[in-house]
Amino acid sequence: MKCLSINLVMDQIPKGTAQMKRANFRNGTFFEGKDIKAARQFYLSEIGPEAPEMPFKGPLSVSVEFYYPVKDKRKKGQFKTSRPDCDNLVKLLLDCMTQLRFWNDDAQIAILKIVKKYSFTYNAEILIHVYELCE
Repeated sequence: MKCLSINLVMDQIPKGTAQMKRANFRNGTFFEGKDIKAARQFYLSEIGPEAPEMPFKGPLSVSVEFYYPVKDKRKKGQFKTSRPDCDNLVKLLLDCMTQLRFWNDDAQIAILKIVKKYSFTYNAEILIHVYELCE
């Protein structure tokens, strides 16, 4: 079984989500705003060096944990229930991983676990775990 773990430590979680597309109503096109472009560039540059030589094959299990820094000691380690929504938060990350050839298509992801919590440290973290599933 093939597996991969990535740990990104940063000042804050990227704010751009895949749902933040903008529209140009004059010509009917959609484009990415500066927040989503910055988030995409961050993901591509930070996780690009971790991309496997050969894409994962078959069904996959992906676990993504987002840890947000917090100053209130009472919240440390607790689940984050405010925005952004989990599904919006992970979509851009998975799109970037597909672009970087971690797998051939994100449709291969059979199990997806997303966690949003407040960090125990003053840094933000994203933990990514990818496992090939045995059929």
